Amino acid sequence: MKEWAIRPADKGGGICVEPYESIVEDGLEELKDETTFGKVDKPGTGGTVRKVEAKLKEMRDLGYITTKMRDFMSAKNAKAGTMRVNRKVHKKPKSNGRHPTRVYVSGIGTPTEGIAGLVEEELKEWVEKQDSYIQDSADFLRKLEELGHLEEDEFLFTMDVVALYPMVPRAKAEEAMRRNLDSREIKVIPTEDLMELAKLVLDNNEFEFEGGHYIQKEGTAIGSKLGKNYACTY
Repeated sequence: MKEWAIRPADKGGGICVEPYESIVEDGLEELKDETTFGKVDKPGTGGTVRKVEAKLKEMRDLGYITTKMRDFMSAKNAKAGTMRVNRKVHKKPKSNGRHPTRVYVSGIGTPTEGIAGLVEEELKEWVEKQDSYIQDSADFLRKLEELGHLEEDEFLFTMDVVALYPMVPRAKAEEAMRRNLDSREIKVIPTEDLMELAKLVLDNNEFEFEGGHYIQKEGTAIGSKLGKNYACTY
C-alpha cells in the first residue's frame, strides 16, 4: 500500500497530505451507504460498451446524430470509473481528528462519458431559463443590485443539500428531465432517445476503489458529466 496520500482539498485550492490508509479507511466508510452504493463481483463495462455503441448506431442511422458525433461519444476501449476521496478542510474535524470527506467518481474514459455530456448539454436550455438560475458570482451580485433594498420583513438566507448529486432520487429526476427535454424549442434528438441515454449513464456508473468494484444505485456521480443540469432540473 502507498504510504502517503496527496490530494486537493475539497474547496479553497489547498493540498492535503496524510497517511494513505486514512483515505482508504474513510473511503470505505462512505461506501457502506447501501442506499447509494452497491458492491459487484466484477465490472460490467463490456456490456455497457455494447449497449452504448448499439444506441449510438441507432441514433446515427435515424439521423439524430452525425457520424462524427457518434465517433466522439464512442464507448470503445472504455474502463470503469475510479473513486477519489477529498477532504473538506473547510469543515470541522470529526471525533477521530480527521476532516469530513467528499467522494467523487472520475468519469474520464468510462463507457458513458460521451453520452453523459450530450444529455447534460440538452438539459441546459431549460435550466438557464429558470428565474432561480445563477450563472456565477457576478450574476448573483447583479441580481442583488436589481433587488435593491429589502423590506423590514424580508431577509436573505442560504441552504445546503448534503451530497446533492448522490441524493437526487432517480424516479423523480426522470419525471423532471422529461418535462425539461419536452420544453426544448429545437428537438433534433427526440426526448425519449435522450432519456434512454440518461438511463444508460445512471444505471451503469461503475467504479473501482482499492481493488473493489462498485456501482452507484441512486443519484448521479460527483464527477460525471451528467451532473449540474441534471441536479438543477430536479
